[in-house]
Amino acid sequence: MPDIPALDVAIGFIFLFFILSLVCSSLNEAVASLLSWRSKNLKLGIENLLSGREEISDDGRKAAAQLLRHPLIQTLAPPRSRRDEDPVPSYIPASAFVTAVLTLDLAPPEEGKPEGASKAPTTAREVEAAIEKIPSKPVRDIFLTLFEQAERKVVPFREAAEKWFDASMDRVSGWYRRKVQWWLFLWALLIALAVNADSVQIADRLWTDEAVRSAIVARAEQAETAGDVDIDQAVRELELPLGWNLRFGDDTRDLPNDTVAWISKAIGILITTFALLLGAPFWFDLLGKVAHLRSTGAKPPKSGTT
Repeated sequence: MPDIPALDVAIGFIFLFFILSLVCSSLNEAVASLLSWRSKNLKLGIENLLSGREEISDDGRKAAAQLLRHPLIQTLAPPRSRRDEDPVPSYIPASAFVTAVLTLDLAPPEEGKPEGASKAPTTAREVEAAIEKIPSKPVRDIFLTLFEQAERKVVPFREAAEKWFDASMDRVSGWYRRKVQWWLFLWALLIALAVNADSVQIADRLWTDEAVRSAIVARAEQAETAGDVDIDQAVRELELPLGWNLRFGDDTRDLPNDTVAWISKAIGILITTFALLLGAPFWFDLLGKVAHLRSTGAKPPKSGTT
């Protein structure tokens, strides 16, 4: 059983990383929303899916544009902006995608083309006719294969097509996660630098200053019990060596004044940066486990011992 001071230091670190991870994720979500990352990523994934190969083809791009204009898809999109482009949703359910693909001629026609008058297919003959009209040959071939495998039954075919779409979107989600991970690293590094979250200095303060350690543990246990936390208030209440004094010196908030101090500062900032990449949910779960371990106290001595 670890001793209480060691657990308190761990709780202090975990709570700090939890708070800063919340700031990091909030910043990332704000930028992602502002720049419509999810919508752009989904559009790219649909174009790739309808092209049927790694490189996006003109036919795939045209088919994607037609699909995204479909009324069923547009109901999932945000309100139209001042730009002329049709809005793109951040997420398309598999059932909506399959229905839209099978009723593409319900989408607003391109200029000079007549409007379609189809309806959602409900019989095997209607489904087969709808599949034949799909402008994307790779998707048309896949749907025909799935239709035959489902023994030309509508419900099993739709279930198979939806599973195929979900599997394809898992790959698109992987693209988004890899892109976001690089941005999360940038936000984490900027936040760690901005607040001078030097893990080396913080560890020293938590280990040597019992008052600071007790205060942050109490705040952490309060947040763990409540299940949420006010980020602004929590940052202000952290009595840790955060922030900068824009002068060279030996104080933890001063700029380092020698090579060894600069190396130590860089190591401390990088430790914090990589810790923030684990995300707030990870640190909150770990906070609950360590807080529970601390609350159990030391093991009682065995009977017959002093």
